[in-house]
Amino acid sequence: MTLMLISVAAGLAGIGLAYFLYVLRPGSADAVAGAFGGFYKLVYNKYFVDEIYDAAVVQPVVEGSRGGLWRTVDVGLIDGAVNGVATVARGVGDVLKLIQSGNIRSYATWVIFGSIILIITVGFMAVGR
Repeated sequence: MTLMLISVAAGLAGIGLAYFLYVLRPGSADAVAGAFGGFYKLVYNKYFVDEIYDAAVVQPVVEGSRGGLWRTVDVGLIDGAVNGVATVARGVGDVLKLIQSGNIRSYATWVIFGSIILIITVGFMAVGR
């Protein structure tokens, strides 16, 4: 019960102090800030924890991600794989377009030629058993 009363009293004291500094006497908040100088700046900036954390953790992670992950994994590996597949597909297309003439008799000849090779291959495999 005592700790609860202390907590409530501290909260009410803070509310009363804020009301006094910012509502009743608006200029007095700046005077208090000026009186405490460096200590006020330290507390106001939350002991510079955010700046230290940003410099020690966030920036190294961001730079590591840009240098290592983006350049190596994204650009080198993923983009390289996608571009490699595209290059292979383009090469296969370039080769296949050479045998495409638009002549239906030519296509029928290729089908018959392929069928004959398939029959001969299956025949040799059956004889070899």
